[in-house]
Amino acid sequence: MFKYPILLLFIFAHAQLFSQSAADYFNKAKASAESGNKEAALEQINAAITLDPENLV
Repeated sequence: MFKYPILLLFIFAHAQLFSQSAADYFNKAKASAESGNKEAALEQINAAITLDPENLV
């Protein structure tokens, strides 16, 4: 009986720990661009725009 609530708690905690905000993706994109990895920077900017299209930094 207690297995399901514990499982749901684990899944929720896992999602919260590994979720990233648009600002996180923007910061990663900036670092990637500065290091010369333009392809990764574009992917991360696209992810940021997808998550928060109204708040373009």
